[in-house]
Amino acid sequence: MPKLILFICINLITISTSYCQAEKSNIFKEKDFLTIKDHKIYYEVTGNGEPILLIHGGYLSLDIWKEQIKFLNKNGFKTIVFDDLGHGKTINGKEPLFGYQIIDELTKKYKIEKINIIGLSWGSMLALDFALIHPDNIDKLILISPGRNGWQYFQDAKAEDNYKKRQLAKNLGDKKAFVEYFQKNWTDGPNQNSNRIPKTIREKIENILLKTVENHWNEDWSTLSTETKWSSIKAETLLLTGDLDAIDILQIAKLYSIELKNSKWIEIKNSAHNINIEKPKKVNRIILKFLLN
Repeated sequence: MPKLILFICINLITISTSYCQAEKSNIFKEKDFLTIKDHKIYYEVTGNGEPILLIHGGYLSLDIWKEQIKFLNKNGFKTIVFDDLGHGKTINGKEPLFGYQIIDELTKKYKIEKINIIGLSWGSMLALDFALIHPDNIDKLILISPGRNGWQYFQDAKAEDNYKKRQLAKNLGDKKAFVEYFQKNWTDGPNQNSNRIPKTIREKIENILLKTVENHWNEDWSTLSTETKWSSIKAETLLLTGDLDAIDILQIAKLYSIELKNSKWIEIKNSAHNINIEKPKKVNRIILKFLLN
């Protein structure tokens, strides 16, 4: 009898393992380059279900979304991420390219009529630009630490000082100093200490930044259009900011909360600019609730 029970248990484990592997194998995954004009845009698609596009911030890459990708895939969403021009694994050409054109080509490739978009910082500007150019193709917008086309940076004195030092480092070709002053503004928060957040998170962001400046030091990013009629955007929009971010970002979010009539603004305490990396669990819960509402 014990041998029979052992035999049954082993077979049940084998069947269970095979089933889990089969389930995993059914998850859609694709990593490739999309040629647009003379550029090769690197992108990744994972999961099954309702599509959602995530766009990284400046000097970062699609790697910042790892926690969101896992979480959204688990909750029934197909995630699409890409590296903008001058970032990640994307290979720049020479022809001008609008950011909204990249989004448009990806939605066409996967035959998506309406899409949810999450953008961090620079990524939020690309998301808004797409919403202005293709209003009928947007479902919901989530703008994290949003930037603004035409905004006069910086009104935050400390952020302005860090920016000037960062530009000086760039002129001197000092990539490590450039990354550190970027971190002081956007990872730590302009008026915060560098030990405010866990060392592992700061190092994770630093590694992405160093790869960007090593591989794309003087390369152009995609271009924004001249469209700025924010009030014309009808899509349901969630604004997410950290209370320790630069004053500029908080002022921009406030403006959007007024102009975007169908918007909601949530401020996350004790966090700065890269809140999806700094507080992924909290951000994920807020994102999911908004998407499912």
